[in-house]
Amino acid sequence: MGKAIITLAKSDLTAEQIQTILERTPKRYQYNRPGKGGKDFTYAPIGYFIKKLNRVFGFAGWDFEVLEQGVIEDNIWVKGKLTIKDGKGQTITKVQFGGTEIKRLKSDNKPLSIGNDFKIASSDCLKKCA
Repeated sequence: MGKAIITLAKSDLTAEQIQTILERTPKRYQYNRPGKGGKDFTYAPIGYFIKKLNRVFGFAGWDFEVLEQGVIEDNIWVKGKLTIKDGKGQTITKVQFGGTEIKRLKSDNKPLSIGNDFKIASSDCLKKCA
């Protein structure tokens, strides 16, 4: 089998940047966790995405900002924006939502760590933007 040919819109990104962005996530960065309905989910940790953004765009070539956040019933949601700077004055922005359920203590059902739950929702949002 030959390699698939991908046609992309004109971009100021280099061929190396595009190739790196399109790479599959290596198996060593893929983990499984149990989820709702008894299903297992495969995920990559936020550190993988941050390293990849740094590798492709440099440490100063991207920025993530939480635009809004909130709590609805037992869920935390975050709306965030990823901004990429291409070095030629152009920017690419992606806006997305992330979320998580509030983790609670089994003993008294009090929230375990709301701050950590917001971090999880923010990480989910950044992954979706990336």
